[in-house]
Amino acid sequence: IVNLSFGVDRDYYRNTLTTLTLENPYIYMPGMSSRVEDSIGYFHELETTDIYECYINLENKLSANEFLTFNFGYAKLFNLHYFDLDEIMGFNRFSVNYIDTWRLKTKAIYQRKFTNVFSLNLDAQYNWYSEEILYKTNLEANLSLPVKFRDKLKFIPSLMYVGERKYSYMSGLSISPPEIIIDSLDDQYLVNLKIYYSYTEKLDFSIGVNNILNVQKPYWYGYDQIGLNFNFAINYIL
Repeated sequence: IVNLSFGVDRDYYRNTLTTLTLENPYIYMPGMSSRVEDSIGYFHELETTDIYECYINLENKLSANEFLTFNFGYAKLFNLHYFDLDEIMGFNRFSVNYIDTWRLKTKAIYQRKFTNVFSLNLDAQYNWYSEEILYKTNLEANLSLPVKFRDKLKFIPSLMYVGERKYSYMSGLSISPPEIIIDSLDDQYLVNLKIYYSYTEKLDFSIGVNNILNVQKPYWYGYDQIGLNFNFAINYIL
């Protein structure tokens, strides 16, 4: 069974300090890593990103438990955010900047349910931008193998791939204006495990085991990956 759809779409989202910090926890916040008086006049611009896209979706039902989806899109992006490393007051700080660019996107999603317990999800996305944008990867992919025991316990091991990304830094030479060098961060493979346990309809627990391979390559220039780490959460619905 094949389902083909196409059209023109408009989407937008507001860039907030919360969303930007979730993506890059090392963005500069006033009052952090410096004296309070150093932070005066240094704030992030928070803009709305607008996306106008022509798209084609192709959904293919291979069997009762197997699906394959392709998405192709060509879009004009206004105020697409990106991060840049600034040296201000003797501190290295990530600032948030915006750029208008064209984007060509190709995305593939494969899903298969083997049994009521075990399934497989694979998605990959390639983005081409008309401009060179710092810290934006062209290729990323994610493979997950959810294992569910009834409706109580779920294990989700996953492998995430992030392609190489460009970054910039000043050469350090005593020249004016300073020389800006463009280089690339290595691609990364990250293995994670999520465990969910539903105690009641209102109470559940989750445990995350992140970066199991203990990868410590720089993910943001000047900042290595955290390495193997854990998180624990309790959710209660009133």
